[in-house]
Amino acid sequence: MITPRELSQGHQVADADLPLLAAHWLADGYDSPTLRELAGLTHRDGQEARTLRDTVLAELGHPIKLITSPYEGLPS
Repeated sequence: MITPRELSQGHQVADADLPLLAAHWLADGYDSPTLRELAGLTHRDGQEARTLRDTVLAELGHPIKLITSPYEGLPS
């Protein structure tokens, strides 16, 4: 199963699968208000799930980092 850290680092998950993934994260001990909201959606709510994804990751301490320069991703 993909962890919040892995998802924030670019692993791909279909929007329809995000609610089930959120439910698994709750069962694994992760918790946030938006995570609970995401877990309550169905696979048909993919568009809404996508809008909640970044907020959930930020609340769990794994915000998505936007790389604005091609050199930011290189090891130092």
